Amino acid sequence: MALALASVQSHAQERLKISYSSVDAPNANWYIAEDRKLYQKYGLEADLVFIPTSTTNVATLVAGSIKVGNISGGAIANAVVGGASLVAVGCFINTLPYELIVHESIRTPQQLKGKSVGISRIGSSSDVAARVLLKGLGLEPDKDVAILQVGGSGERAAAFATGKIAAFPSPPGTIHLTKAMASRTLITTADFQKSYPFPYVCPTTPKSYLANNRDTVKRLLMALIEGTYFFKTRKEESKKIFAKYSRQSNEATRRSRWRVNPAVASR
Repeated sequence: MALALASVQSHAQERLKISYSSVDAPNANWYIAEDRKLYQKYGLEADLVFIPTSTTNVATLVAGSIKVGNISGGAIANAVVGGASLVAVGCFINTLPYELIVHESIRTPQQLKGKSVGISRIGSSSDVAARVLLKGLGLEPDKDVAILQVGGSGERAAAFATGKIAAFPSPPGTIHLTKAMASRTLITTADFQKSYPFPYVCPTTPKSYLANNRDTVKRLLMALIEGTYFFKTRKEESKKIFAKYSRQSNEATRRSRWRVNPAVASR
């Protein structure tokens, strides 16, 4: 172990521009690695930027503005089908930890008919989650319920509070952002008899970059893996880092969002 670490540290600090697509807890290993200087530990001077939604990250990655991005499986598949030469070099969660938040007055699936659900962008993980959750309720997306592109979790909560949308999918905990309007959770992917298989939180890069920089990508993965381990084993410290990057100081919000941790730990 000491020899391996010495080998890693022998690298000159290599600059690498990378991105993460969400501040929600499932994606925390990206910014935990930055906060704990894990990228530097593995010889990387990482320029970590926040680019909301997987689909936007795909466009930025294809354009060459970043070298590795945090992208979900649906966006990767759509990009590859469209001709992009991308590859996921790892995925940290293999299912969708999402819930469908609705107005308090909505008690049954039928009451959602004719209304709208807000997502970040078409092809994103929230889009996939919305469609999966609606089908789990016996509703047909786009036919029974409209799907509207709104933005990230914060933007969806704001659209919900102003009545623009009647529901939105989000990782656990975002319901606490909807203080302006009474809300409830109608269904979660945890309610399904079988977990919904889905590659989520996936470091993704152009195939050409991976072919020429395998060692760099390996060291990035090592930093993210160690960030994940920190997330799973240093709960209180991780919550403080989460509060810093998500700008959520409310303890109830942080505690609720941290309920995704057991799901991450079991994957």
